[in-house]
Amino acid sequence: MHILSDVTDVTDENQKTRTVFCPSGERVISGGARITPSTGRVTITSSVPFLSSESSGWSATANELSAQAESKPDATAVNEPDEFTWNLTVYVLCAKIG
Repeated sequence: MHILSDVTDVTDENQKTRTVFCPSGERVISGGARITPSTGRVTITSSVPFLSSESSGWSATANELSAQAESKPDATAVNEPDEFTWNLTVYVLCAKIG
């Protein structure tokens, strides 16, 4: 068994997805995802294994949380997220089966 991982670039994109494949002849056992930095401004919306006759692995998606507030005429509007940089790392545990 061994762990493989892949990471997105550190950018201010609002959504990121990454998929990690097990090598040929191996199957996914487990996996997961991590957001960096973990400030609570981003949430993992999907973290799932996949298995087909051709390949297997783990895929995850994360999205920035958004908030909007209406403002009074003399106040500044709130519109988040705004230029928050982060990345998504996806891990997969693979093993030879059979």
